[in-house]
Amino acid sequence: MSFFRKALETFGVVTTNDSSNDKSGQILDSEVGQDLIAFLATQRAGKTTHASGLLACIQYKASGSAKTDKKFRYYLDEGGGSILHQIGELRAGHFPPATTAGKRISVRPGFTLEWENPTLFGSRVTTRRQVKSKLLDLAGEDLVKIISQVSAARNFEQAAQIKIDDELIRTVNQATALFVIIKATRAEGLPISEPEPTNIPGMSSHSDANLAGMITAILTFKHNNHYSPRLKRFFVVVTACDELFPISEIIERQTGRPFNPLDPKISSDSLDSFVRAYFPSTHSTICSMQVKTRYFPSFFELERDSKNQPIPWTEGSKDWKIKRGNIFDTPDWENNVNRPKFSEYWFNQEIDALEDLAVSV
Repeated sequence: MSFFRKALETFGVVTTNDSSNDKSGQILDSEVGQDLIAFLATQRAGKTTHASGLLACIQYKASGSAKTDKKFRYYLDEGGGSILHQIGELRAGHFPPATTAGKRISVRPGFTLEWENPTLFGSRVTTRRQVKSKLLDLAGEDLVKIISQVSAARNFEQAAQIKIDDELIRTVNQATALFVIIKATRAEGLPISEPEPTNIPGMSSHSDANLAGMITAILTFKHNNHYSPRLKRFFVVVTACDELFPISEIIERQTGRPFNPLDPKISSDSLDSFVRAYFPSTHSTICSMQVKTRYFPSFFELERDSKNQPIPWTEGSKDWKIKRGNIFDTPDWENNVNRPKFSEYWFNQEIDALEDLAVSV
């Protein structure tokens, strides 16, 4: 290896040449520091749906970058999960089933994302950065139970003696970023408010109280266990955000600030004001940690009838049909065939935010 090439690789730069340009398997071979991402929410707040939408956009981004100089790759380790089926459900117009509290799942899906960009030396000399993550998609109520059982442990050996899924223990211990999923329609004080499910003993009827308690449990555990890395990021996702658009003027009057989650210039500030006003315990808990926080809107468009009412798959159910692209809407078939209508722009913003956690390989 030449001194020049060795120096480049020292700074995370990868050189390629025409005779050896096979990158197959490269994304699997790299060893990087692992960042674990936990999706945290209460029952039926949209964790599974949002995670499926995010991974669908990751797939779109990988396909779209194939013929560009800036490559984006992913590897999905589905394990014993069904995330590929859930992505397929979204594309077919179905919402994936909610994660059931108390349901034991031994293996969690994970993913690796990789960005490869050309340098000043051209496309034959590139930089590669990766982030490896776990998607812990379980009911937040179960997460609190797990934390309470391992909170007394001071090392992995002690924690392993507890009769809980080892993968869950490791994820709680090693999580460095939290996706806090907040369902917009559970905001109290607005005309759209819906109750929090309270079928689990010890859970509050107030979504804000439950979320704050879950986050506090994780922060307390990390504080009490020196081997557990601290959080680097909070990603706060407001699901069913489209339900807020018709009442944006009410929210503006109550918060005293402009509210438009779809405006990139004020989207994060708008949702920050929303969470601060209607989920004050959750907001203050996050802010107290002084960790970088980003807010993202999330929604899926529904098929509606002539009276603008959502259309269910079966009469009388609340299994709503997700609106999908129609080839007659636009000649751009790539953005319509087998593609749900959803907040795709903001999912891509989340992918960009994950790049901030990536390290050179």
